[in-house]
Amino acid sequence: MHLRALAVLVVVASLASPARADRTPRLAGLIRPNSDGVVVPESVLAAEVAFEDLATELATVLGPRRLGPAATTGPLGFDLGIDIVLASIDDGAVHWQNSVDDPGSVLPVLSVQAKKGLPFGFELGAGVAHLLDSELWSVGAALRWAFLENLGGYFPDMAIRVTLDNVIGASDFGMLLVGSDLVISREFGLGGVTALAPYVGFSGLFVRASPNVIGFFDEGASRPQFAAFAVKNLGAFRGVLGFRLLFPYSTFSFEAVVSSGVQTYNTSLSVAF
Repeated sequence: MHLRALAVLVVVASLASPARADRTPRLAGLIRPNSDGVVVPESVLAAEVAFEDLATELATVLGPRRLGPAATTGPLGFDLGIDIVLASIDDGAVHWQNSVDDPGSVLPVLSVQAKKGLPFGFELGAGVAHLLDSELWSVGAALRWAFLENLGGYFPDMAIRVTLDNVIGASDFGMLLVGSDLVISREFGLGGVTALAPYVGFSGLFVRASPNVIGFFDEGASRPQFAAFAVKNLGAFRGVLGFRLLFPYSTFSFEAVVSSGVQTYNTSLSVAF
């Protein structure tokens, strides 16, 4: 039954948006000729600024996923889930308009995550995510420590998480993402069978975006010119609000993440035991 539900989520993800052209950003599109059809140094500088905006927003879209409640799966616990992420962007922004032919206002991401509980409130996670209709993938790992867990009474659960993700697949650039999160949650029993755990969190993300050499053409030119952007060290902050419903051997979660320029909505279904 649980595997069938996971399969349904995969089908829903594939239908989340109509098929469109490749969403993989091409950095050459950020370098725009002036009114005379010539690329001048100022054009390259403007393109570098646009690349910073693009990398920061892509990091939010493909970065750490499903923060979840503070409580871990327990020393013997295991969780395997599929996430559907819908990221809302400003597709009219220069960095999207010039790097992707038709990005759309919603970027759909499909993710698979596994988490394994460890003693002393620790939990190890790993996952892979793919931006649909693109060549972009994100592969990462996470370590959570629930320093307040299952204290009972009115005490909430609290945890910190550190994450490491590598965005691959683009020919023009790569990104390394290092994140840290703080999450507070409280679990409430519902009828003795189901439990509801609302949570709130705050996330910081360090982004190292490494562009490759870019080839571009002046208007009417038959031979390309080349430019190299500097490596960018960027930062992003995100607020998280969500809830998890815990059933016997399965969970359902919804999570909203708010950041500058991008808002993401994550729906997930997991097999948990």
